[in-house]
Amino acid sequence: MRRKNREVTKLTEIIEIINGCKVCRLAMVDNGQPYVVPLNFGYRQDDSVITIFLHCAREGRKTEILKQNNQVCIEMDQMKELISGEKGCDYSCYFESFIGTGQAVFLDDA
Repeated sequence: MRRKNREVTKLTEIIEIINGCKVCRLAMVDNGQPYVVPLNFGYRQDDSVITIFLHCAREGRKTEILKQNNQVCIEMDQMKELISGEKGCDYSCYFESFIGTGQAVFLDDA
């Protein structure tokens, strides 16, 4: 992270951010090309380990990609405030986000 002074490392704060997010974006690699999809999610926290659960169809491009390469990156964010200005480059926003990496595992049992 470029701006270490803004990095959130406390687990309670990370969980707070996740709780405020509505969508999880799942990033994968498909034949050397990035592929990202927005998904509904749930999570479980066991001590310091966060497990993200993503709901998806049993077939399709995403499933085929993950069968070939289960390495993933997820991103969740929530915009807090829009900052406006006179010029386009003056615009920005305050937001909180969570980014994590891991391996996708298929669960067949609900």
